[in-house]
Amino acid sequence: MDNMIVLINLSFIGLITLDFLINRYVCSPVFLFSTLWMLICNLASMQLFGLSFNFENTINIFFVGVISFSIGAIFIELLSTKKPRFTQKETIRDNTVKLNFTFLNLLLALVIIGTVGQLFLSVRALMRGTSYLDIHSNLLGYNVSSDEGESSFFQIFNSYFCGPARFVLLPVAMICWIKKIKKRFSFLTFLCFLISIIASGGRIGIIYAIVQGIAVGLFYRIKITRKIRRRLFFCILICAIGLFFLTVLRSNGVLRTAYFYFAIPAGLFQKYSQVINNANFCSYGTAFLYPVFFVLNSVLSIFGIHSDFLTNLIYYVGYPQDVWVGSLAPNTSFNAFASLFYYFYMDGRVFGVIFESCLFGILSGFIFKKAIRERNENFFLWYLLIIQSIVGSFMIWQLGSTKLWVTFFMLAIAQISFKHEPIRIKKRNTFSLF
Repeated sequence: MDNMIVLINLSFIGLITLDFLINRYVCSPVFLFSTLWMLICNLASMQLFGLSFNFENTINIFFVGVISFSIGAIFIELLSTKKPRFTQKETIRDNTVKLNFTFLNLLLALVIIGTVGQLFLSVRALMRGTSYLDIHSNLLGYNVSSDEGESSFFQIFNSYFCGPARFVLLPVAMICWIKKIKKRFSFLTFLCFLISIIASGGRIGIIYAIVQGIAVGLFYRIKITRKIRRRLFFCILICAIGLFFLTVLRSNGVLRTAYFYFAIPAGLFQKYSQVINNANFCSYGTAFLYPVFFVLNSVLSIFGIHSDFLTNLIYYVGYPQDVWVGSLAPNTSFNAFASLFYYFYMDGRVFGVIFESCLFGILSGFIFKKAIRERNENFFLWYLLIIQSIVGSFMIWQLGSTKLWVTFFMLAIAQISFKHEPIRIKKRNTFSLF
């Protein structure tokens, strides 16, 4: 296995270097995806804190998946006739904000209601002696009691509306903040994001925001002065402290929890993939577009039509979320973090991993090319969501999530329904964070 880890490191570093030479951009799909999975493979191979599982078969799947993704992304990027020119003089092709802010303000108003309600329920639960970890679990739908889960409507509203809406509003708020427009909109969005993180105890949202923030800064060519560097350091420090305290509140060991957070996808992939192997179930590409077939099954059910295949698809797609695994490490159970490769493997075993990873790379590379190389602000918003799907790939197949499809739908409405004259932004040579 040591030889395989060396091969993985050399291969992934080679891909990262090649991609950087092509794009000169540290938030490209290949750079982010390869870096993330190199970290995961190395941490999982160490098997610290009692983590124990057979890693050899899993690491081979991860290796071919990352290689396939990178080939797809680099291939589509090389089709561009424009060479990347990331200089301070370069301007955005269409320096406008083409979004329907009436619609976005309506989303924000509803998100504020949901966020305040979420905070109220969390504070009440804490006052009743509920642990922070249990509050987070209840919000995810685990072990919901009558006290903490009083309103199923509120949970659905918060999960399938407020959550997706935040993923739309936050990137828009970042761009507005950079452009120094819609300041109240940006402030309220950032405030809602902060409150939702505190109320839910979720850490992945902070990671999404950090990476998306870096991408926004690079896209708009912020001139980093000494004053801005100090403020950026302060913001990053605040995020790091927030991650630290959220981890402390939800667990007993910060280092142990942080290690399992990124190492456990390898172990869970092995366990969950063995389940679908034993069941001899293959989803033949339907897990890749799961929300479509989930809706199809719901429609068929209305007309009394039952499909065993769709029933099994829904069962095995939700299996990692519903079934906890306690055999990977002592005194600890895990779930959910099966990675995107579990869903690709379900679709076609190794061939599914190769083909769908390549397809994901092509999609990511295409949107990256339209957004970054062609300096298209409308596509850049979509690329920020692709960044989220890449960063979150160690948990689930993000583009197979119904919630993310709701996010896509909201962003599409905000762009398609734009009718008014855009707000013209004067070009600035420098930028102040505040």
